[in-house]
Amino acid sequence: MNRSRSLPPVPKRDFLYGKDYVRERESKTPTPQISRSTTPIPEPIYRSPTPARKWAEEQIEPTSIEYAEIDYEDTNQDQENDKYFQKQEKKKFSLDQKKVLKVALNLYGEDLIYDCLTKNVKIELRQTVLEEFKYKFEKNAEKGSKRKLVKGTHQVLVFLLKDKIASVFQTACDITCKLYQDVIDNSIDQSLLTSTTRELFSILMLRASENVPRVAEAALNTIHCIIKCEEVEHLSVLDDLLTEDIQQKSLAVVTSIRVDLVTFLITFYGISDDPKDSMSIRNLSKLSLGALEHTSSIVREAGQELVLLLYRKDPRIVRQTLEKVPGNRNIKKIIEIFDQIDSNKT
Repeated sequence: MNRSRSLPPVPKRDFLYGKDYVRERESKTPTPQISRSTTPIPEPIYRSPTPARKWAEEQIEPTSIEYAEIDYEDTNQDQENDKYFQKQEKKKFSLDQKKVLKVALNLYGEDLIYDCLTKNVKIELRQTVLEEFKYKFEKNAEKGSKRKLVKGTHQVLVFLLKDKIASVFQTACDITCKLYQDVIDNSIDQSLLTSTTRELFSILMLRASENVPRVAEAALNTIHCIIKCEEVEHLSVLDDLLTEDIQQKSLAVVTSIRVDLVTFLITFYGISDDPKDSMSIRNLSKLSLGALEHTSSIVREAGQELVLLLYRKDPRIVRQTLEKVPGNRNIKKIIEIFDQIDSNKT
C-alpha cells in the first residue's frame, strides 16, 4: 500500500506588497498582471533641438522618403534617355563663342558642334558624336563650298586638337589629314590657307612634344600630312615657323622636333637657291649652329644630323658658318667629322 501523500503548496512571497499568497499547482488560469502604479506618468520635457539636429531628423524621417518605381523592361532606352537629358541640360554658346565658331555653326549646326566640344558627357557618347561630325565633313567635302568647309572645320579643329582625351585627339588628327589631302586645292586662297596652317601646325608641334607616345606619334604623322600637301609647298608659313632662331630657354623636346622637321623638309622639298629665303643654305646653317650650341643633348643630336645633311649640299658655306665659333667643343667634333668626309672623297 502506497502511503505517500501530496505535500501542501509552498507559499511564495510577494515582494511588491509584502503579502504571502499561494499559487495552486493544479491551477491553469493565468496570473493576473498587477499595475505597479495608478498615477499617470508625466511626459518628459525635451529641449528644443539645435538647427543641425533638427535638419538631421527631417532628413531621416521615414514619411519623407519616396521610392521611385523602376521599370526593368526599358533598359534599351538608356542611351536615348542620356541624349534627352543632355539636350535638356544643354547651354547655348556665348556671344564670343558664336563669333569664333560662326562658320562652323552655320555649316554643321549648333547642336552637333556643342556635342563635339562639350566635356560633360561620357567618352563613348562623345566619340559617337565625333564620328557623326566626321561623316558630315566627308559629305560636305564631296559638294559645296570648299572655302567655307576649310574655314568652318578649322574653327572646330582648333579646339579638338587641344583636347586631352587621346581618342578625341586621334579623330581630330584624322580629320586634319583628310582636310589637307582631299579638300585643300588651288581654289583656296593663300591668306586663308596660311592662317589655318599656322594655327594648326603650332598646336600640333606642342602635342608632338608630349610624353604620351600615342599622342606624340599621331601629332607627328599629322604634321607630315600637312607638309606633304602640294598647296602648302608654295607657302612660306612652315618654313618661317621651323627656321626661327633657336632660343636656349625654349623647350628641348619642341626644339628637337623642329630641327627634325627641317631635316624632313630638306629631304622632301630640297634647299632654296634664293639667298633671302628661309630655306636657303646660309640660313639653315645658322639654324644648325644654334642647335649645336643648345644645352640639351637631344637638340644637339638633331642639329648634328641637320648640319651633316647640309654639308653634303654645300660644304663651303656650312664650314664657314661653324668656324665662326671656334671655342665650342661640340663644333670642334663636327669639324673633325667634316675632315673625315673630305678625306674619304679624295
